[in-house]
Amino acid sequence: MPRSALISALLLASLSLSLNARAETDPWANYDKVLKTLPKDAAATLDRGVSCNHFSGEINGDNSAADKQTFREMKKLKCGTVDQDIASVKNKYKNNKAVVNAIQVYYEN
Repeated sequence: MPRSALISALLLASLSLSLNARAETDPWANYDKVLKTLPKDAAATLDRGVSCNHFSGEINGDNSAADKQTFREMKKLKCGTVDQDIASVKNKYKNNKAVVNAIQVYYEN
């Protein structure tokens, strides 16, 4: 095998391993699958919390039209109570390792 072909093959193998390792360590790659394994109320509350966290990061604080739209979306999601709702779900399912772990991975981190 020519040296350049060998180098190309090694680079491709390395890239493949790197991408597989990233997929295994990126919890967001499995988010939708994880939600489907949780009780419906826990999944809905967690998803709401994740959405609220996302929208809170979108606020620029410049009172722009985009900020106003983001605040409207957050109001629809009832983001003002999401922390308490997550705590309630966490307490309700304190013995359900999947629920507790999902909240820690996707909401608290």
